[in-house]
Amino acid sequence: MIDNTQRRLYEMLWALHALSARDPERARQELLALIPQASMMPEPPVIRHAEQIAQTLQLTDWDAYARGTVAEALCHFDLDAALALIADITGDYEPTRHQPNIAARIAAEQPDRAAELMGVIDEFQRARKMARVVYAMAPAHPHRAVELANSITGSYDFERVRCLGYIALALRESDPARSAEVFAQAVEVASRLPASDRGGWDAQQTTATMAELAHIGAQIGYPDLDRLIWRTIALRPAPAQEPWGAGQNEGEYLKPLAFVAPELTCDLIRDLAARHPMAEAEPHSDRTRNLLYAASAADAHLAAELALDLPADEPGEDVPWYTMEILLVVRNLLREPDQRFIEMMSEYGGWVPGALSAD
Repeated sequence: MIDNTQRRLYEMLWALHALSARDPERARQELLALIPQASMMPEPPVIRHAEQIAQTLQLTDWDAYARGTVAEALCHFDLDAALALIADITGDYEPTRHQPNIAARIAAEQPDRAAELMGVIDEFQRARKMARVVYAMAPAHPHRAVELANSITGSYDFERVRCLGYIALALRESDPARSAEVFAQAVEVASRLPASDRGGWDAQQTTATMAELAHIGAQIGYPDLDRLIWRTIALRPAPAQEPWGAGQNEGEYLKPLAFVAPELTCDLIRDLAARHPMAEAEPHSDRTRNLLYAASAADAHLAAELALDLPADEPGEDVPWYTMEILLVVRNLLREPDQRFIEMMSEYGGWVPGALSAD
């Protein structure tokens, strides 16, 4: 049975979790104020019971995932015990799936341990997952956060840009001057990202990163926002001239761009839709979803127009893909802009501030 004091503390902690996405420094200060009360609260018996069950699970497949999930909750109370739960799990992905999530949870209080956890995973995952960790770390340990962000180099420079951008966002309230300094570094690194007219994953990621940086810049009041927007346009791969040449993930950059340059985004969407009409869209296509997501953010009428141009589902289809895409548009249009952004950017395991979980 949870007494009233414990219940209030749990409810306040959940509220602080939501606040941390919008204002990390204020959330940290509120949490520090709670510590005297929390120190009087006994360790939650439910997490120790979950730990005991997790210790009996296998080290592969869904059992491994369950071990990691328990470890992510346990790390707040006993980091060493949490790491012991995942120390020997095996598989293609599970052995390094949970370290970034734990690192993000402890980054504000234990930055060096968080950095150690990020150091044990492969370079690709480390770069991809680092933004969430440094964002959590930055308000309390800005120097360490920047140091970690700058440890990402080479072919993953676009992830370094994201990390620096989100550090700047995390510092915008508590240290505006440092925020501007870090964001200027992000812009400088972004200016060296290569342009490409051949498409491919790297070109798409680079363009999407520039658009995401523009979205961050709009939030922190970056004075040269137009420069970032037009750099995004300059970097984008040339649209494919043939239907078979359209990348599966074409138009990903339009999602963040729609929030900072809606009219320009609408023009770009119409151009892509004219080249490869929505009536010819493949089912369950990332390209189709990118255009619908971006249109939902930029112009509701355009979103409806695109959705209604989709083919009809065949009778008896097991999965009505096109109907699902239309419902996606309706759902997005009913959401507040901030929630709309989180939904579209955190799909497929991505992370932006406010997303409940990166993976």
